[in-house]
Amino acid sequence: MGHEASASTLGDMRAVSRRSARRKLRATGELLSLLELFEVQEILAAPFKGPVLAAVLYGNVARRESTDLDILVRRPDVERAKKLLRSRGYRPELSVEAGHEGALLASGYHYALRRDDGLAVELHWDLAPREFPYPLDAEEVWTRLRPVRLGRRTVYTLGSEDLLLLLCAHGAKHCWWRRQWVADVAELIGREGGLDWDMIVRCARARGAERMLLLGLWLASDLLRAPIPESLLALARADATVRALADDVSARLRTSQPAPLDRWPTHLFHLRVRERWRDRARYVWYVVTTPTPADWAFVRLPAGLHFLYYVIRPVRLAVKYSRLLLRPRTAAPVRRAPRSQATS
Repeated sequence: MGHEASASTLGDMRAVSRRSARRKLRATGELLSLLELFEVQEILAAPFKGPVLAAVLYGNVARRESTDLDILVRRPDVERAKKLLRSRGYRPELSVEAGHEGALLASGYHYALRRDDGLAVELHWDLAPREFPYPLDAEEVWTRLRPVRLGRRTVYTLGSEDLLLLLCAHGAKHCWWRRQWVADVAELIGREGGLDWDMIVRCARARGAERMLLLGLWLASDLLRAPIPESLLALARADATVRALADDVSARLRTSQPAPLDRWPTHLFHLRVRERWRDRARYVWYVVTTPTPADWAFVRLPAGLHFLYYVIRPVRLAVKYSRLLLRPRTAAPVRRAPRSQATS
């Protein structure tokens, strides 16, 4: 009986593995088709994360899980790229009225679309939300792209130094709740023997993101023994906040099922991982004032009055969270003891 159960489990695992491999190959084929389509329409496009990241870090698209296709395009090409994706059956994940499209382009950094078969594309014109800027400038990234072989063709993606900065910043944005993100940093450092560490640190410091970088490097070294330069580990050790954040992340990653942090712990993490007070102030300002689809749904205004959302949002948040704070806590129900115990 035990042997039959083991054989059944092994068969299930193999079936899951085959489905996963087919899904990754299908996503890779779709990415190559989209890049060809963009090329025909003279739209510059640079894929990152997803299959191309698996190829760069692990040499095989089947060796890393990914949930969508991330493609960087130049801001003036966003509308044309969206139309091409729509022609391939992709539909926006978020329903945005025509009057808000310009606001989304101005305050956002990506546009998510999904197809009925489950394939998803994130069309980026920047690499991060403006309240949590990465240590990368999207325009500079275009000048440092590198070729990588993906399937039957060569595509261009982020250079090694830019990719390391992106991975560390992306992990910080999501509070490092997935082990895979730490593994990606460690794998990149292990594979790339000639990283320009001076350039990496210089870019991070210029954008107020040195702590993001140091946290990612510390985690890769501490959890996976990645070969980090001792000078950078010394900087990480000297920063008490980096050490405290690393201890928190490590403890969460060692649990059986790590999960994303709730909203307020995420905001606190984002504030702590920035070393400059002006960046923390900017973060709070943008979070409080930047209109979102929730604000657009709360009050529907014509495009000409869109500026009023910058006033409506903080008011809406104040009302929402004051209600939560003032809500009376329900007392725990008193459990009555069974009659036999009550009379004893």
